[in-house]
Amino acid sequence: MEELTYCRLPGRALCLEVSEDAVLRDPERAREALADVRRMGVAIALDNVGAGQSSISLPRNLPLDTIKLDRELIQSFDGDKDRRAVFAAAMALAHQAGLTAVAVGIETRRQLALARELDCSVGQGFLLHHPVPAESVRLREVPGAITSAPWRPLVRLRGSRVH
Repeated sequence: MEELTYCRLPGRALCLEVSEDAVLRDPERAREALADVRRMGVAIALDNVGAGQSSISLPRNLPLDTIKLDRELIQSFDGDKDRRAVFAAAMALAHQAGLTAVAVGIETRRQLALARELDCSVGQGFLLHHPVPAESVRLREVPGAITSAPWRPLVRLRGSRVH
């Protein structure tokens, strides 16, 4: 957090991604640490949702802005009713909790169509943008900052905000 202060960036300029597995190792400690980060204004995203053995209530018990649905869900749910149901349940949970849901791993037009069909508002994957070296990413200026905030490879699929 010293870096944010040094660069004169507000906490909202940063989104901390935390893996579902890291939270599951010690949920109470994770909740406390994430609450501290949240008090600094930093957005929090829970990554790999749907990959582990977590409870569907896990995101509701954490101070989150975003859940990132595990790539395995979108890459295999076309022919798998169970994965599609998990994806749909995660979407419903995100909507009820006021969270942004990101479908990670969109690589085909069919996967993009399915994510949209299930009301996912943000996507990430090779179909939408390929990874690029950090030094080739064009940086956008943040007013009053010493450095710049990097561009994020998330694509809005429907009309909601991206944290």
